[in-house]
Amino acid sequence: MPRAARCGPTATGRCRTPTCNTSWSACAWHPRPSTNPWFRTAPECFIVCCDHAESWHRPKDGKDHGDVDIAICAEHFCLAAAERGLGTCWVCNFDADLCRRLFHLPDTLEPVAFLPLGYEAADHQPRPFQRKEIDELWLTVEN
Repeated sequence: MPRAARCGPTATGRCRTPTCNTSWSACAWHPRPSTNPWFRTAPECFIVCCDHAESWHRPKDGKDHGDVDIAICAEHFCLAAAERGLGTCWVCNFDADLCRRLFHLPDTLEPVAFLPLGYEAADHQPRPFQRKEIDELWLTVEN
């Protein structure tokens, strides 16, 4: 998997038990949890964490690229899941401190995202999504 300077700042935990499901659901915040049953019923959930001590830092200004590496890792996971017909998404709106406590994560790891995983329900209706135009995503610069 691509990563900055061949460093390995990622750690991924896998939750498969009802206790894990209850714990990750407790960590995650959602404005209307009752309207999203998938949120609490995903058969598996992965916790993607970053070890900032292991991530590459740009020498000139110290910029930490751990979050970039985590994004690459998580998105490769999502693409691989979709290729296999599984549903997943990033869940970043959660209580990181509670996550650390419930899953006994060491202080060196920062939980970055939950990735619930499972087959989509047969009656699943995705919300309408408005994509930005390409010119809204790219800035052309000239020197």
